[in-house]
Amino acid sequence: MKSRILAAVSVLLFTVQVHATQIVQTAPYSGVLDIADSFTFDYFDTLGGTRVLDSVQLKITMEALSGGFIADNDSAQTANINYEYSILGSLSSSDVFISSSVGAKITDTVPLVLAADNGDGTGVIDSSGPDGALIDLTGESDFFQSLLTSSFGTFIGTGTYEIDLNTSRTFNISGGSGVEGGFSNIAVEGDIEVTYNYHVIPEPATLSMLTLGGLSLLARHRKRAGSVKAF
Repeated sequence: MKSRILAAVSVLLFTVQVHATQIVQTAPYSGVLDIADSFTFDYFDTLGGTRVLDSVQLKITMEALSGGFIADNDSAQTANINYEYSILGSLSSSDVFISSSVGAKITDTVPLVLAADNGDGTGVIDSSGPDGALIDLTGESDFFQSLLTSSFGTFIGTGTYEIDLNTSRTFNISGGSGVEGGFSNIAVEGDIEVTYNYHVIPEPATLSMLTLGGLSLLARHRKRAGSVKAF
């Protein structure tokens, strides 16, 4: 019986001391590429050492709302090309540690067959056919998340810090000559999310009360056991 009571007291103390939970902060963004903006987040406050940070998760989502990439054949021959494109939303900060690889990327390679130039000539990138094409990105999306199980000390403190978002777009045309490329009003939206995974440690006064309660329970058990033996 004594061992059972000791086990019960130990389990009670362990359950109270380790209580895992989360703080999630989300900042939405939207706009037409290229976007360069900063977003404010709260540092993880240990509240006097009663909270311990276990890990930090960074996540960025991106969805294209409109626009796309343009191809225009300015040569006198039919062009069979591969149009590789990407739009990237990358995160960085001068206040907290963020790996350079954290970013959402919408990318693809599209084969196109473009008729010979219809007379619009070089310098004018026209997506209308038959010598042009528009690669519509509407609805295309991507996300990226990174879990920091170490090197997250820069996220601990009070007050706020900044995370910077920078978006960019690139394209590469291969398989033919005389084809020009460009982009048209690419609008995106998404979220930047910071999640703190942590556990709670009770204040010293709470731990003392729990310890005294457990000892008191054990003392009462011993007293009862002694009374039984005397009888």
